[in-house]
Amino acid sequence: MYLQKVLTVPSSSVQLDCNLKTISSAGGKGVRLRRKEYDLLMYLIENKGRIVTRSQLLNNVWGLNDLVKTNTVDVYIGSLRKKLRMLTMKCPIETIHCFGYMLID
Repeated sequence: MYLQKVLTVPSSSVQLDCNLKTISSAGGKGVRLRRKEYDLLMYLIENKGRIVTRSQLLNNVWGLNDLVKTNTVDVYIGSLRKKLRMLTMKCPIETIHCFGYMLID
């Protein structure tokens, strides 16, 4: 049985379709997320209102340890922000200088 699971991204009118892995504004056309963009957004939603470090993201989204030096997190955050900005004026992902990122609640 197919159950549609749709979440609202906090601090925005953006809807996340968990089955189709798309984000959309109310009644708008969906924007497809790559697998890791979806995983990253889900992790941020699960931790909304809390600062998550790059190390936490590397460990929990990519399965890498924090000793790996990579800009992967930055690239994917940038890509996800770009897609969210296509649908809403204010991106709900904030950079917390010297700490990490936070999905504002």
